[in-house]
Amino acid sequence: MARIRVRSGFTLIELLVVIAIIAVLIGLLVPAVQKVREAANRMSCQNNMKQLGLGLQNYQAQRGFFPACSINTNTTNKVTLANAQKMGVSAANVFHGWGVMILPFIEQDSLYKNYNFGVTWSDPTNQSVRETFVKTFMCPTTPRGTSTMNTKLVEIGRAHV
Repeated sequence: MARIRVRSGFTLIELLVVIAIIAVLIGLLVPAVQKVREAANRMSCQNNMKQLGLGLQNYQAQRGFFPACSINTNTTNKVTLANAQKMGVSAANVFHGWGVMILPFIEQDSLYKNYNFGVTWSDPTNQSVRETFVKTFMCPTTPRGTSTMNTKLVEIGRAHV
């Protein structure tokens, strides 16, 4: 009488089929996760843009005008110097970008208070503020490499000169 052996376990073919099915499911899941992540980044970017817009509007509501793209008091132009004084800059031979002007209006009061308007933006006394990364000025999908994007606060305003 011949005995029939009953094998418990998977054959190699069954194992490969299961692995292939799992790989296909993961392949379908990864793009969905990336789309959700991109949608979240887009929402965050829209919120940052909204915060900047509100900050500019609040600046305008308080001062009666929007901040200039830059303030350069290294001039003899009396209109430029008068406008700089309206924005709170009375020192001569200084340069400041617009990003610093709206800091109190985008919930960055401490940075604004630490910034010295009596010296130019590149002065060592402004280094800590100048090199602080302010999340509101950048979208999450912006490349963060030093060669592709400068994330320094004051450089944003200086780029318009």
